[in-house]
Amino acid sequence: MKKLLNLLIIHVVCMFFSCFYYGQLTSVKIDKNISYQKITGFGGFVCSPTFGYNHMTTLEIQTLWGAASEGGYNIMRLYIPENSNNWSSVLPTAQLAKSMGLTIFASPWTMPAAWKTNNHVNAVYTDPNGVQQIGSLKPENYQDYALYLNSFVTYLQTNGV
Repeated sequence: MKKLLNLLIIHVVCMFFSCFYYGQLTSVKIDKNISYQKITGFGGFVCSPTFGYNHMTTLEIQTLWGAASEGGYNIMRLYIPENSNNWSSVLPTAQLAKSMGLTIFASPWTMPAAWKTNNHVNAVYTDPNGVQQIGSLKPENYQDYALYLNSFVTYLQTNGV
């Protein structure tokens, strides 16, 4: 044990010495006239009323998004409901974002349960028998899902977004 402790102490001292002896001060030069990367903006997710919780009010959205807001966000991510009957729940927020001049993008969290191998909206769930079921999109529904997502975009466009 004593030998192990001595080796550990020697190792730590050697690391300290090498960092101290070989370490060099580093300087960074920033030239504001040279662009290395374009940043489109900053943003966040707006929870859909479909979830029934944490949906932001218009005032809360205006506090975080927009050039004159406290947050300064200019990109808003929307949720694409897995049931097209719920698309209308996203529309008012999308229309508000459009009226504020925000960049809007939407992302699905799941596809309709009938198109999944586990026939459930969750990617992973435990069935009544205690067996974990992992779901993925069935190959025969690839085109259906692509058309579904495209229909969501068309729905927003038709409604001014």
